Amino acid sequence: MSKALTQKSNQIVKQRVVAAGIQVSSGPLPAPQTLEYYDKILPGAADRIFNMAEQAQKHEHRLNNKSLNLGFFVYAIAALTSSGILGLAALALYLDKPLAAGIIGALVTMVLAILGYKAALKK
Repeated sequence: MSKALTQKSNQIVKQRVVAAGIQVSSGPLPAPQTLEYYDKILPGAADRIFNMAEQAQKHEHRLNNKSLNLGFFVYAIAALTSSGILGLAALALYLDKPLAAGIIGALVTMVLAILGYKAALKK
C-alpha cells in the first residue's frame, strides 16, 4: 500500500484552471457596456434605446392606472348593487314577507362572501 502511495506522489499532476465570468443585466435597458457598443456601431442608438424604455414605462403606468380605476369602478358598482338588493330585502321585511327577505339577504351575503374570498386569494 505504501508503494502505491509513493508512486502516486511521484506522479506529476497537471491541472488546468478555467475561469469563466457571466455578466447579467436586468431591466428594460442593456448593460452600460452594451449601450456603449451599440452607440459606437450606430451613433444615437443609446438615446433611442432610452426613449424606447421610457415610452414602455409610461405605457405600463397608464395601463396600471386604468386597471386600478376599473377595479375601483367595479367594486363601487358591486357595492351599490348589493346595497340596492339589501334594500329590497328590507322592503320585503317591511311588507311582512320574511321568507323573501331571508332568501334575498342570504343570496346577497353569499355573493359578497364569494367575491371577498376571491379578492383575498388574489393577494
